[in-house]
Amino acid sequence: MVTISCTETARKTEAELIKTEKNKITVILPGFIKMILYKDPKPNFYVTNSCGLEFTCDTTTKKMC
Repeated sequence: MVTISCTETARKTEAELIKTEKNKITVILPGFIKMILYKDPKPNFYVTNSCGLEFTCDTTTKKMC
C-alpha cells in the first residue's frame, strides 16, 4: 500500500501498488481505478496528471498489509 496525494486539493488516499517498473508504477485506487505514475527526477517519487489534477506518490512510505 502507498499513499497517493493530489497536489491541488491536498487530499490523500491509500492505493495498492500492483506493479513496479524502472520508470513507472501502477496502482489501484479505491473503486478499482487504475493509475500509472511516472518517475520524477527525485528518488522514489512518481507523478501523473488526470482530469486536470496532479497526483504524486512517494514510495519510501509503503505500508504493509
